[in-house]
Amino acid sequence: MTIKELHRSVVARIKEIAGISVSDNDLSEPIRRPCIKISSMLDEIEFINKDLLREKVTIDVYYFAPNKDKYRKANAEMSELLCRGLLEKPIETGENEPICAENIDISEQDTVLVCSFCMNAYLTRDESEDATEKMNELNIKLK
Repeated sequence: MTIKELHRSVVARIKEIAGISVSDNDLSEPIRRPCIKISSMLDEIEFINKDLLREKVTIDVYYFAPNKDKYRKANAEMSELLCRGLLEKPIETGENEPICAENIDISEQDTVLVCSFCMNAYLTRDESEDATEKMNELNIKLK
């Protein structure tokens, strides 16, 4: 699974939770409200062992309330929807086990609700990806 595939799964899940327009591109003025912008960033990558890789991805969800002057109630409602929705049901990726959102953090920045969370994707290395040469046969003469 790639970061792009994970991002698509997150966009689909957030659409399902929020029920409004979701953009994964940069927004330009004027912003059509209400809307959500989602960005994904690979934060950390490590091998757990020679065949298992962990990728930690940070997701930022930006919610633009319907009215930028009266946004507090809409932001409060959306923060509850996002938190409950992300905690109650893992995000389906299609090929691996569903992935749970971790470390959910909600804040407000200039009338925009920001929901940040992490996801850990564990990937196994295929034999085709292994660059080492395989031994076909081993002959040993014991004395």
